[in-house]
Amino acid sequence: MTVDEIQSRIIKKGICLYAGVKEYAVYICKDHTLYGTGDYEDKPEIAGDYDVECYTVYFSDLLDQSKVCASAGQYASCETAVEAAENSRGFLKWEVCDGQ
Repeated sequence: MTVDEIQSRIIKKGICLYAGVKEYAVYICKDHTLYGTGDYEDKPEIAGDYDVECYTVYFSDLLDQSKVCASAGQYASCETAVEAAENSRGFLKWEVCDGQ
């Protein structure tokens, strides 16, 4: 996935630092699908996807900042997504985005 693909959903962008030397981005995106596990052995309430407002935390690739390489999960509120991002190893600061 690329940053361009999530650009319209980004509500917050921050900076993290890997090993004290390499910066990379963290994004919080507003989504409308909460993804389940997809595992048929799981209970239906956690296996299936749901159409519901949620927030996803993504991280850019260390070698190519135009790509997203990882997610730190989905959250029911923006506040819990922010908290998860801020608790990520290497988190430095939030940048000012349009609309903030």
